[in-house]
Amino acid sequence: MKLSKSSLTKAASGVFILFAFLLHNSVKANDLDIVRLQQQALIGLDLSELLDMEVTSASKKSQKLSESANAIFVITQDDIRRSGATHVADVLRIVPGLQVSKVNSSTWRVSARGSFNGLFVNKLLVLVDGRSVYNMQIAGTFWESLDVLLEDIERIEVIRGSGGTLWGANAVNGIINIITKSSQDTQGYLITAGAGTVESGFLHLRYGGRLDDNTTFRVYGKTSMRDNLKQGIQPDRWQMQQTGFRADSRLDTDTLLTVQGDFYDASTGDTSWRTGDAFDTHLLGKNILARWTHESTENSKWTGQFYYDSTTQFRPAYGADNHVLDFELQHQWRLSEQQEFLWGINYHWLYSKIHQGSLLSRELLGQHDEVFGGFLQSETSFFDHKAHLIVGAKFEHNDYTGTEIQPNIRFLWHSPEDTTYWAAISRAVRTPAQVSYNIRAAYDLLPTSNPFHPIPLNLQLYGNDQLNSEFNIAYELGFRQQWQDYLSWDTTLFYNDYKGLIVRSTSSYPDLDNGRIVVLSNYYHGMDAKTYGLESSLNWINQWGQTQLSYHFINIEIDKYADIVSDYESIEHEVPEHQISLRHHFDLGSGWESDWWLRYVSNAVGSASGFDVEGYVSLDVRVAWQVDEHLELSVVGQNLLDKQHYEYFESTFTPLRTEVPRSIYGQVRLEF
Repeated sequence: MKLSKSSLTKAASGVFILFAFLLHNSVKANDLDIVRLQQQALIGLDLSELLDMEVTSASKKSQKLSESANAIFVITQDDIRRSGATHVADVLRIVPGLQVSKVNSSTWRVSARGSFNGLFVNKLLVLVDGRSVYNMQIAGTFWESLDVLLEDIERIEVIRGSGGTLWGANAVNGIINIITKSSQDTQGYLITAGAGTVESGFLHLRYGGRLDDNTTFRVYGKTSMRDNLKQGIQPDRWQMQQTGFRADSRLDTDTLLTVQGDFYDASTGDTSWRTGDAFDTHLLGKNILARWTHESTENSKWTGQFYYDSTTQFRPAYGADNHVLDFELQHQWRLSEQQEFLWGINYHWLYSKIHQGSLLSRELLGQHDEVFGGFLQSETSFFDHKAHLIVGAKFEHNDYTGTEIQPNIRFLWHSPEDTTYWAAISRAVRTPAQVSYNIRAAYDLLPTSNPFHPIPLNLQLYGNDQLNSEFNIAYELGFRQQWQDYLSWDTTLFYNDYKGLIVRSTSSYPDLDNGRIVVLSNYYHGMDAKTYGLESSLNWINQWGQTQLSYHFINIEIDKYADIVSDYESIEHEVPEHQISLRHHFDLGSGWESDWWLRYVSNAVGSASGFDVEGYVSLDVRVAWQVDEHLELSVVGQNLLDKQHYEYFESTFTPLRTEVPRSIYGQVRLEF
């Protein structure tokens, strides 16, 4: 949808009117008890309980959300259910400061505070129960293979900003940790089924039981099918089957053991980079994780975690295998009421192989890489626990750039008026991807089969084994405040200073003998960058339900090196500068509820493509009826304000543009 000035004015007016109406009907002090009961019926938590929610991703230990010196946002299970989203990437649109763009039916681009590298976002670390799904081979996340059963998610903790001190390299701009429920909380049967205009059909089955008095388990299976986003333009259908399990056992009063695993098999429609012809990409994956937690004393807690993860891709252009082993041990030790230490060690082993195809000029033989390191963090409280000073550093060694150090200092202050102020300075690094070191790719692009290139091209891409890590110095200021039990506000200001960003430098020359143009691409340290912005969210309860309003602003400034030839200046405009999200949950009574989600995203430019992505306003509406305690029926309409719109365009991986259409689907959910 191309947004005119008048349409933007109308959209802004609509947001303002709805905001003013709901604020006018906000609760008064003498209605708080009634509203608190209404809110608990809606989401099971009031705002005080939400701020007191225990989170773990920010500091690798349990702490209240209100006591975190990080820009952290928590998506609850009820947020997920009422969002109407069918994939975890779409759920993440709730978070202020995240940029989520749907590329095609199976692919999303999710970034925080800028990315600088096109489709695969290499500065955002994504975890599932502490298991990293960040692919070190290409430096990014394949969202098409991350199809977590939404009903099993307890919460999603999203940290915008540096997390390298605790989580290591590549947690430069943020961390997304998807935390699933204990099997003890998923007892009995669950059946969810649905279908619609884009969602061709999905079926989720889960059963939870008990092996003995101390051990519970669950098993699940799911299948999902999604149609082409735009029929007849680009075949991008998506189909995925996944199964898995989780078991939790209380070995003794102080020790808990969790074992879980998943297996998936997916197929996605795609388009050849060379010819524009349709083909299928096949994805296979499996993982298993074991986590051991032991509280030896009231002031000492040990956690050990091990996982194995294997992924395989089959494409006509190339194939790829990845096998990961990861081990981590950490210890939380409270020395006194004012002093606490957290330390840990980790080892990460990766075996990867890229197979020769139509894209690669030679096969990249199997390669082993290792990463090992440790971290230490100290937290000291002052003035009767009103002030907290957090100091720490991560020391990590990898096979490419050697030893990396990622220090961090944070300060937090609690005022008597339920207000929290915090500030932080951090250093984080992004290690180069394997392919940027050793890739050798060459292929011809013929004009007869790809209309975007009227002259025959010979494209050649070479790695660079002299690359160093990118790094970022991040500065943050944060503010949280709660007014009684019905209104809370959270705002973060940030400034990032990136050095030595890796780009593909391109050059070309005519090959007259073969009647073509040769285009050479090499990886180099090609630019520095600065970003600054604001992320803010407001959450309040009124007599109509619960309302959440968020706003995000970011500005990117690129300083390209003079001797590098590339078009990476377009990155300054790749990420939308402004995003607004307004969600409201209505409790209609008699088991009926309705959820409205209005989003505005400003203009952007596809990475290195020159194709503008027009700003758009999108509306999702969900209506549900809780027939009884076991059965829920719902209908969801998505992108209702426009027939279709672009959200992202990346010319290298998606030669034909894909639009996100208006859609509707129905769902039945049965629990017993």
